[in-house]
Amino acid sequence: PALVWNVLALVVLAGLLLPLFYVLPPHSVSVGAVIPGAVLTAVGWVLLRIGFGFYVRYAGSYVTYGFLGGVLLFVSFLYLAALVLLAGAAVNVVLER
Repeated sequence: PALVWNVLALVVLAGLLLPLFYVLPPHSVSVGAVIPGAVLTAVGWVLLRIGFGFYVRYAGSYVTYGFLGGVLLFVSFLYLAALVLLAGAAVNVVLER
């Protein structure tokens, strides 16, 4: 069941990221040119979600800081998710040239 949910999340994320990578560049790009970056970003986000879940479950030291520890974990997750998004965009730029 977990594998099915991860594959479903991968497909949905790639479908949601495709218009983002298609519309945001300042020049016209084809849909086929943005598929690698969208798929890479979706795979990265699914792996990040799984890996960050393991970190939160087994690290446990953030409990010491209470609410602020949770906020720091959330901000760290957003930072890493943004890096994965930028990596997907960079892949599209490199493959376009």
